[in-house]
Amino acid sequence: SRTATPFQCPAWLVPWWRTFAPGELATIAVWRGDDLVGLAPLYLEHTTSGSKLLPVGISLSDYLDVLCFPGIEAA
Repeated sequence: SRTATPFQCPAWLVPWWRTFAPGELATIAVWRGDDLVGLAPLYLEHTTSGSKLLPVGISLSDYLDVLCFPGIEAA
C-alpha cells in the first residue's frame, strides 16, 4: 500500500499483539484468485457495552490502515 508505515508491518504488529492481546484476533484477508491483495489486522474486543472491531496496534500508533496491493486501493 502507498500509505504503509513501519507500524503496519509484522515486525511491529506481532509483538504488539503478543504484549497486549486485548481481544479475539480477527484478521481479514482479501484475495483476488490465488493472490493476497489486502489484509486488515483487526481484533474483536468484548466489553459490557458490546463488541468492537479495532485495528491491531491501536493506542500506540497514529498510523493504522488496511494493507493492500498497490493499485487495489481504489477498487
